[in-house]
Amino acid sequence: MGSTYFALIDFKKALLFAKRSLKMFEESNSHVGIGSSFELLGLINYSLINFPDAIEYFKESLEIFIDLDINHLILNSYYYLGSVYYHKGELHQALDYMNKLAPYIEKYNDDYRVAAYLLNLVPLISENGDYDLAQKKILQCIAIFKKNKPV
Repeated sequence: MGSTYFALIDFKKALLFAKRSLKMFEESNSHVGIGSSFELLGLINYSLINFPDAIEYFKESLEIFIDLDINHLILNSYYYLGSVYYHKGELHQALDYMNKLAPYIEKYNDDYRVAAYLLNLVPLISENGDYDLAQKKILQCIAIFKKNKPV
């Protein structure tokens, strides 16, 4: 229910149901459920521009997903943390988290997902002043799209 209200942009109800879900998953000792609930709570707080709570929830989810070794969820957690720090104006911290995506991205066979994550790095890299690296990431994305061009 929390995800549904989040999608409907009713953050007050989303927060209420996400906290209920977290409690239920904790009672049933469902680690994936707990991690996913923390992630949703992070997303809700991020949307509410409550960055300190968003960071804490994303760090909690990251820790759980690393313990469970769930690649795509680890990747999401690093991405969300990087995004929060970017919107806080902490570019160095944002870039640090985004750079942690690299080993997880390499495990994917989904070229479009890889391209999307690479493109998300470009503004961070550019604002950090490394225009050559930003251009390299853009060219990598173009190569992926050319390789996967529909027939």
